[in-house]
Amino acid sequence: MGQIETFPSEKELKKLKKKAERRERYERIRQKFSKGLDWCCSNPEKAIPLGLAVGGGVTKIVKSASRHAKLKEERDLKDLYIYDRSTGFYWRLKKPLTSKQQMEINLRKTNGEKLGDILNSMRVLN
Repeated sequence: MGQIETFPSEKELKKLKKKAERRERYERIRQKFSKGLDWCCSNPEKAIPLGLAVGGGVTKIVKSASRHAKLKEERDLKDLYIYDRSTGFYWRLKKPLTSKQQMEINLRKTNGEKLGDILNSMRVLN
């Protein structure tokens, strides 16, 4: 008896297609790298200054990216945490509060509610 032939599902087809594209992209990059390495070996007088220039550019890019990451981290610390003096605890928020939400918190705090209860009822806690 012969086996019944089953066709892959649409999801499986997409996975296979992505896998093939990744393989092709990897192969193109590998070939370009190999060609570049061959050129460097055959033209060392041009390759050394070019390598130094590329190295300097990469250094600048890395510094810029790390500076950007540090700024984002500082901004998140400022915008996504609220300190509660009564408990000595930091409350982590899902997203930065709007002006309207901040006004509501101030109003409810003056009415005697606890900050944790306010934030929880507003559903802004992470």
